[in-house]
Amino acid sequence: MLSLCNILMKTTKGSQSIAKYMQTIKIITDDLVLMGYPLSEDEIILHVLNGLGNDFKEISATIQARDSPMTFEELHNKLQDQETLLKQDDTNMETPPITAQFHHKFSNHKGNSEKSGGHPRDNFNNK
Repeated sequence: MLSLCNILMKTTKGSQSIAKYMQTIKIITDDLVLMGYPLSEDEIILHVLNGLGNDFKEISATIQARDSPMTFEELHNKLQDQETLLKQDDTNMETPPITAQFHHKFSNHKGNSEKSGGHPRDNFNNK
């Protein structure tokens, strides 16, 4: 029993997915129940939140500040939603913006070439 409690306290999300992390926590807490040492839902949630990394510190603080209790399933859903948002943010940061510059080369009335970013008629009216 002590070794399972120790494993639970040292279990962190690390680089694994929220689904895998929550499954690991669930297996450990279910084993503790089978051994006659059930944890309250609040205790389990506290262990989950303590094992999350910096990416989840804001949602962790929000959940800990709640007045109403949260179930393990609700926590699981909220953490998966947060994980999805973080993945979307990572994807957006990895994709550089596409930019282009327009340079148009045209001939004026004298046969000379000029470069302009505007329309060729703009230069004809100025001459």
